[in-house]
Amino acid sequence: MVTFSCLSSVPPPRALPPPCDRRRSARAPIITGTEPTLALLNPGEPETQRPSRLPESDHAMPQETTPKDAKKGNTYKKTLNLPKTPFPMKANLVQNEPASVKRWAGMDLYARLRERGAGRERFVFHDGPPYANGSLHLGHVLNKTLKDLVVRSRTMMGFEVPFVPGWDCHGLPIEHKVMTGLVESGKIKKLDGLAEDARKSAIRNECQKSAKKFVKLQAGELERLMTIADYQDPYLTMRPDFEGAVLETLAELIEQGLVFQALKPVHWSIANETALAEAELEYEDREDLSVFVDFEAEDAGAVYAAFGLKEPEESMAGEMPASLVPGVRPSFMIWTTTPWTLPANLAIAVNPRYEYALVRLDGNVSVLARGLVEKVAKATNAEEVEILATTTGEKLTGLRYRHAFCDNAPTPLADPEADTSHCYTIVEAEYVTLEDGTGLVHTAPGHGADDFMTGTKVGLPTYCPVRADGSYDETVPQWLRGMDIWEANETITDRLRASGHLVASTRFMHSYPHDWRSKTPVIFRCTEQWFVGVDTPTKRERKSLRELALEAVEAGVGFFPEWGRNRMRGMLDSRPDWCISRQRSWGLPIPAFFAEDGACLMTPASVRAVARLIREKGSDTWFKSTPEELLVYYDPASDPDLTDTPLHPGLKSGARNLATLKKSPDILDVWFESGSTWNACMRERLGEDGAPVELYLEGSDQHRGWFQSSLLTALGATGKPPFKAILT
Repeated sequence: MVTFSCLSSVPPPRALPPPCDRRRSARAPIITGTEPTLALLNPGEPETQRPSRLPESDHAMPQETTPKDAKKGNTYKKTLNLPKTPFPMKANLVQNEPASVKRWAGMDLYARLRERGAGRERFVFHDGPPYANGSLHLGHVLNKTLKDLVVRSRTMMGFEVPFVPGWDCHGLPIEHKVMTGLVESGKIKKLDGLAEDARKSAIRNECQKSAKKFVKLQAGELERLMTIADYQDPYLTMRPDFEGAVLETLAELIEQGLVFQALKPVHWSIANETALAEAELEYEDREDLSVFVDFEAEDAGAVYAAFGLKEPEESMAGEMPASLVPGVRPSFMIWTTTPWTLPANLAIAVNPRYEYALVRLDGNVSVLARGLVEKVAKATNAEEVEILATTTGEKLTGLRYRHAFCDNAPTPLADPEADTSHCYTIVEAEYVTLEDGTGLVHTAPGHGADDFMTGTKVGLPTYCPVRADGSYDETVPQWLRGMDIWEANETITDRLRASGHLVASTRFMHSYPHDWRSKTPVIFRCTEQWFVGVDTPTKRERKSLRELALEAVEAGVGFFPEWGRNRMRGMLDSRPDWCISRQRSWGLPIPAFFAEDGACLMTPASVRAVARLIREKGSDTWFKSTPEELLVYYDPASDPDLTDTPLHPGLKSGARNLATLKKSPDILDVWFESGSTWNACMRERLGEDGAPVELYLEGSDQHRGWFQSSLLTALGATGKPPFKAILT
């Protein structure tokens, strides 16, 4: 048997150590003089070139080197046959990293790889765009390293792998940072005196400078990581060609009947005064004030009758006293964690299938769900609790109540003639549960998605008294006008306490949505916004985007790991319509035009006409041109989707001039822009071979972000998913 040693020769065997040294000897190898000494020697090396033997006097192992011997050097260095390598002992990254980057740039490595891969089978891989608003962090490094592994490995497997890096250059993250700088420097005061378009243009110029700065910074950092990509020609969402391609994607969705404008409650950032999408929210713990409030019944007799109770004179002789009315006006008790929305209360919702109780709590008589009586009594510290009667929620619907501090039902500023005849009534709603509260839900159609749907169903006005900056308008009671809603929480609670309508109040911690940039709490606020309808059937497939997306997730797309499929499915099942409009400056304008009577022009043909102009001049031209100049490539007479209807009066016939229109002030959601990269980058550069992409690789948070926005835009525009597989 041949064994290997680091020594070229060994001394003869020595005696075993005494028993007391066995533990020590067990760790030392036993070397015999009969074993070959071929360790680590190059085969065929002449014997004369081999290292000399160790000194054999006394056949002992080498003694420790004395300080005097150390000066002569290590005499045993030559006895070790160690590997030789050109790698230096020190990394010297400060010197070597720039040299490597320079060497790669000099040899134009990415271009040479593309030349070498010409004619080979192509592996289409796509880069999701990070925001150009700071230096790279560890998340970027991990993300780009994993993508680089895909590029290198597929290239080594013989594929051509074009890889174009990209950056998200528009949107709130960049504008928020720029605006913060302008406020801190005092420059914002100069901008406030400008006309609206001029002010937005000035802000956009600053945002563009910031985006360019950080694109350059991040690209340099990625090159220093030695990643392989086309850093000489990346895709940027603020480039004119990219912007034009995004608008063409929007035109495709409009053509399928998926884009509409509506007054609906959306997540609203008070700090940034804009609507937000679900993907722009972060949930953080927040302490809030919750209140139990009694709303007195308008007709006490009707409430008691719903519970089967009778007035004394109507009762029969010998009837038990428990069947008689208590002699006090009953109330409907609600619970809310947003007291600031109480001025907008227009209804109270009950579940028609639940059992409700008429309960005496410390002398007051209130209506609440039978299954929550004990819980409410404990939360309100009630000492005397008596259930007088029960009934179903169905029998309560239609009953009326009095608002706690509003004498008359309010109307929206924009619709002072709105019908308020159905306000302050008990209505049905299946979403009412017995998990929290009282089983009666305070309903403000202007401040909640469920509330809005209920209000629409029963004919309530969409009333939202909160301005964009979070203050109340003049439709609320005098003592609340102009007040900040967060300040109003305490003010309203004190008012309810003084009037006797407050049953109890408490502070509690809960998870609450915040603006991902300002880190401030958001609210639901009803505003006119543009939406992509996820439940609207396309004209092409006659299926909704939700149906198409769920079909793609089930069978058309691979998920790695597999659990990503369930995650995406769950998010698509419950997602609302996609709000794609934002009330900011730095972004791609929504190319809609409005007449004085509110008629809107935004057809596939008009959008494509604006897209053509923006490809030539960039989106800044929207803020520097008139509607007539922006529609220079648009011909109303040849637009098949424009007809002489009340929606587009006179445009096609020429009776109305394009110059009389007004431009939309809104911009597109940046998630719509990044969700269109499959078209604006991949198909623009690689033609029809650019989509579907073989692989999207990002963090699992993008199941509700980039993966989903890309899937919805592609399915709406083409009917097909933009990727074959997702890796997280």
